[in-house]
Amino acid sequence: MKKYYLHGFFLVCLLLISILIGLYFGAVKIPFLHFLHLSTTEKQIIFELRLPRILTAFLAGGLLAVSGFILQSSLKNPLADPYILGISSGAGFFISLTFFPVLIFSSILLLPVFSFLGALLSIFILFTMLKLLNNYSILYFILIGIIINSFFSALTIFVLFFNNKVSENILFILMGSCEKLSVPLIGVSYFISFIVLIFIYVCFLKKLNIMSQSDEVAHSLGVNVVRDRKIAIFLVSILIAIAVSIAGMIGFVGLVVPHICRLIFTHNVKFLFIASFFMGGIFLIISDTLCRTLFYPLELPIGVITSFIGAPFFLWLLLQKKNI
Repeated sequence: MKKYYLHGFFLVCLLLISILIGLYFGAVKIPFLHFLHLSTTEKQIIFELRLPRILTAFLAGGLLAVSGFILQSSLKNPLADPYILGISSGAGFFISLTFFPVLIFSSILLLPVFSFLGALLSIFILFTMLKLLNNYSILYFILIGIIINSFFSALTIFVLFFNNKVSENILFILMGSCEKLSVPLIGVSYFISFIVLIFIYVCFLKKLNIMSQSDEVAHSLGVNVVRDRKIAIFLVSILIAIAVSIAGMIGFVGLVVPHICRLIFTHNVKFLFIASFFMGGIFLIISDTLCRTLFYPLELPIGVITSFIGAPFFLWLLLQKKNI
């Protein structure tokens, strides 16, 4: 029990450090000592620009990491990730439809709804194809996921082609960014995420832990694997919908972070769930800070940083699973 407290303390310290770094760095550096007596300009920079970005990055990173953890456990697939399996691209395409002149909506709060529908459609296509092929191996998961990802990304670019007036918004979806801020959307996203995460932690983690073992063992322990796997994927769809609606399609966070947590922390499923959320949020806060400071006044898409880290990590994991 003592090590859990130490690990928890480490995560909280790491989160505070990442937040301070995010608040300090930018076009105008705000010294830590100024935080006690902020000027009017510094207050505007922190509370209107940097803090909302940090809140967005933390939630999006946490949701992506938790989604990866759930997918890897429920599918018993170490390479499962919302981006690699095409779930994020489906959500992103449906969001891009809201910018289409014929279908445009006035309320930004509808973005998570469309994002959720796109995520569900991607998952439906994935499992339909796997069922038709009658092959649920890691290789087929990855190959079909790549096809779905490419297909929906192409459709999103197609929408971009006919909507050059909103191309910046669609580019935000394609490459990921925490810049497009909407305080109401962030507030609603935190509220819904909190409810879903609490439900998963209280009602579903025990089943998820059992499902990570063989299907035979899970059945012997009274778990309906088929039903609970569908529930897990439905819950992941909600989390991905929220993440994509506030930060766009950001790759590899759901792949990298859960594996890092398994390497650093205990294998207790409840703690790994919490650690994945915190580490995902910390990872994206740092990534976002790098994106807006490395080449200032230019700002890199956040997906560039995560892909630079995640792509080699994905290749390494793939090499570890050569027998797929």
